[in-house]
Amino acid sequence: MALRWLPGRPARVGFGPAHARSLGAAAADLHAGGRGCELPQSGWLKSWDHSLMAGAGDLGALSAVVGDSVLETVADLEDRLAAAEESLGKAGYGVINADLGPHNTVWNAGRPGLVDFNDSGWGYFAFDLARFLRGLAGREGGDALVESALEGYQEVADLPEAYAPYGCLFGAAADLFLARYLAPQIAKRGPETTQRVRDLIRGVNRALEDVA
Repeated sequence: MALRWLPGRPARVGFGPAHARSLGAAAADLHAGGRGCELPQSGWLKSWDHSLMAGAGDLGALSAVVGDSVLETVADLEDRLAAAEESLGKAGYGVINADLGPHNTVWNAGRPGLVDFNDSGWGYFAFDLARFLRGLAGREGGDALVESALEGYQEVADLPEAYAPYGCLFGAAADLFLARYLAPQIAKRGPETTQRVRDLIRGVNRALEDVA
């Protein structure tokens, strides 16, 4: 329904640095609006805590693809995310989209319109930004897209407080979340998804080594 109400069209093909810059600026605007919101008494929005950031749920499908060693990887990442939560408290925390990217954007006269807030909830703006950037990094010309998105964000606001110390960790969480999502869908998506999941987990392990 939102696609009918919001003018514009998808730009999944031909998404370039100019799009990334505009979408980065939109992310900063969104985070500015999410600051200072008071937590409701009832849990009507998702809470992106350390468990949900890492994907949550059963690990059986993921273990079947990459082996049982992934259980240790997940536990390590969740422990580090929990430590980050304890250190940060509510600094840089508010309402986030949690699934920003070209797949959830329509374009009208060069301006992005954000759609699909199904994953919205309470969380760290640095996690929201890191998950967005990890998605861009996986596309063709990913390094240039990430650089442009960061430039666009900083044209509107400073980077989130937690991004410098924990951006790599949040990015690893985004990769793990995607791997856990894709693993049960290999039969439907095809064998190339197996390699995609394995590459994502390798990236998570590299990130954990880098921040050790």
